[in-house]
Amino acid sequence: MSTSHQREGTEAAMASLGWYKSSHSSGDSGQCLEVAPTPGALYVRDSKACGRGPVLCFPVTAWTSFINDVRNDGAV
Repeated sequence: MSTSHQREGTEAAMASLGWYKSSHSSGDSGQCLEVAPTPGALYVRDSKACGRGPVLCFPVTAWTSFINDVRNDGAV
């Protein structure tokens, strides 16, 4: 499989995830994140990129640890 086919396959896989805008994103100010939770990972992307930009992938354990740290003392 060529690199362009791999990229297309990855883009199709990312598009098929259940993306939704974060409830903490601010209205029309352009500061919007979309998230797609899966059983093993949480994917995050910039909504302004219209599904074409980079996607961050966090293992569920790492994301949970990050959220717990922020909730507990506001710092990571």
